[in-house]
Amino acid sequence: MNSSSNMHASPRTHSHRTIATIIAAALIGLITWVFSGAYAWRGYPADHAHGTAIAVVLGLAAQVTLAAVATMSIRSLPSGRVVLPLAVAAWTIARLTTSSLFPLISDEAYHWLWAGHLDLGYYDHPGMVAWLARLFAPWHGEAAALVRLSSVLLGTGMVWLVHRLARSTTRDHNVADRAALLFMLVPLFAGGSMILFPSMSVYFFWWLTILLAWRAMRGDRLRDWALMGLAWGASTNANFTTFMLPAWVGAFLLLSRRDRRFILRPGPYVALLAGAVGFLPTLIWNATHDWDTLAFNFVRRHTEAQLQIENVGLYVGGLLLMLSPVLGAAMLAAGARQAVRAWREQDRGRLFLACMGWGPVLAFLGFSLTQEVNAHYAGPGFVPLLILFCDSSRRAPHARPRPPTIGTRGAHACTAIMFAVVLAPALIPADTAYAWMRRIAPQQADRAAKRTAEVYGWSAIGAFLDGRGERFGVGTPQVLLAPSYAQASMLMHYARGVDLAYNLGEGRSPFGQQFRHWGPLSTLRAGCEALIVYAGWHDHDADLAEWRRHFDHVEAVSTDIAGADARLKYFTIYRGVGYRGTLRNAK
Repeated sequence: MNSSSNMHASPRTHSHRTIATIIAAALIGLITWVFSGAYAWRGYPADHAHGTAIAVVLGLAAQVTLAAVATMSIRSLPSGRVVLPLAVAAWTIARLTTSSLFPLISDEAYHWLWAGHLDLGYYDHPGMVAWLARLFAPWHGEAAALVRLSSVLLGTGMVWLVHRLARSTTRDHNVADRAALLFMLVPLFAGGSMILFPSMSVYFFWWLTILLAWRAMRGDRLRDWALMGLAWGASTNANFTTFMLPAWVGAFLLLSRRDRRFILRPGPYVALLAGAVGFLPTLIWNATHDWDTLAFNFVRRHTEAQLQIENVGLYVGGLLLMLSPVLGAAMLAAGARQAVRAWREQDRGRLFLACMGWGPVLAFLGFSLTQEVNAHYAGPGFVPLLILFCDSSRRAPHARPRPPTIGTRGAHACTAIMFAVVLAPALIPADTAYAWMRRIAPQQADRAAKRTAEVYGWSAIGAFLDGRGERFGVGTPQVLLAPSYAQASMLMHYARGVDLAYNLGEGRSPFGQQFRHWGPLSTLRAGCEALIVYAGWHDHDADLAEWRRHFDHVEAVSTDIAGADARLKYFTIYRGVGYRGTLRNAK
């Protein structure tokens, strides 16, 4: 009797423990983050007193949160009305606090500069990533968490979209709960929503568009079609990959016998018109800037089309890594089965999900035959396939879905490893990391030094450059030069006293040409003094010979001085005096 009672009480006991655990982890993480001042960190815990210990506490709190979300996703827990909001809140806190613990990556600093130079568009991408970054952080500060705040909040909003989309298409709140919980464990979404890059806004507005499209097709109200179009217009201001979204909606209209009637109704065309209106900011910027963004994305960044079968393997491998291998394979298999079944049975909701999921995945698979394609471009298709996966796991028409434990645990393991890896700069000394890289690739000392500088050194070089006036006794205008847009962006972010670093890669690479709008090399004044900063080690003799063509005097700057940060040794710095006005002709 007692044994039976204990067995029946076990699920409830597990539920209460899981809920208590996730609440405790979230509170510990948030309180530690606020009262330690970690919210103001620039991504380098080791730069602060007790920073390593604080990073460990925050990292452990995030790991406990991920484990609790995985448990919620696998076990039969109470109604999602209680569990899901708690899980989403804790997941948001875990990502927000973790975002303070690792330095910006190159394109993050670049996009953050866009937010400081607001415009209708930019060379590399449309402007949505900058607009949202500035919207959520109007004071445009320096803290890593502030830089990433828009992505963190978009990630939270995406969970809501996943839940709403799953609930409305499958008409099953259990499927919706499972899909939302499992979404939080997918490496691409859990990790990507801690980084400032355009794909987060692409995903958000793409899923908002298809949610509104489904709503429009259920009610056929012009207002809903117009809202769908505006959402699609917003997505086109994030990335041009969203131009193909109407094609997948059109494919569904053709495949669904019940929905073909919309082809002859005004709704879809109202949506297209509203989308064109939403795209106007990017269109206006391009019209006044020689169509730079469109030309770059559709022409200049692509190589000549030729069959490259190996790219298909890289693309598929990328998909599986971003979803986690086991879960990714299970999602693709379930998505294929569900697509065939939905078409045969003319199940509108599942057929719609199949079109929205397989459309991007297959389109970019086709592109990968002739071009190198980043797997995250197909990211908008992952959520519809995730929903189909959760829906396919039901054992009976109205049974609670049970995603296979191995897939959920696999996704959790991959995301947990990723959250642990970002703590490396806080836990592993720079010299140790460099030594490990040298052991892996003994012949690539320069590359190991560059990677060490990029991961560990930006705060050190920023502080060094902030003291350059008193250090060098600058008496003439001094400028800062960096070999690429990525390094120039990082120097501008981490050196508080640097308003502009010139990008020496101008004209040599199709990327980062927004610098030519802020400060082209042609505007450098003859006679000025410059510091040339490289992440990594360079051949001094070759560099000095090159720079002496452009300056009256050039010297290597030693960072081996009393009191200097040891991480500076992974950078190469030159000082040039008497600029001759010839730099734009450099090779």
